[in-house]
Amino acid sequence: MHHSEVVYHLGKQVVVRQNFTLPGKADFLAAETQLFKVLEYVKIKDVKSLKDIPLDKWKSGALKTFELSSIFVIGEMIGRGNVIGYKD
Repeated sequence: MHHSEVVYHLGKQVVVRQNFTLPGKADFLAAETQLFKVLEYVKIKDVKSLKDIPLDKWKSGALKTFELSSIFVIGEMIGRGNVIGYKD
């Protein structure tokens, strides 16, 4: 639980400092379209809705996504030499 709180607060600070905005409905529709293209590519058949994907596939995909994003965040921190922002 501690790690998720750290990631949440770090993400919150980045959003505030970078003036990010929430994605709109069109952004979510575009992402869903891309997701279905990826699912076709990796050969998950008979997926007409996100509800058709088995729970074990969701769990596996969520875990892999979390691992990759964690590696990216850690790499960014190392590359910047700072947790938030870049050194001047």
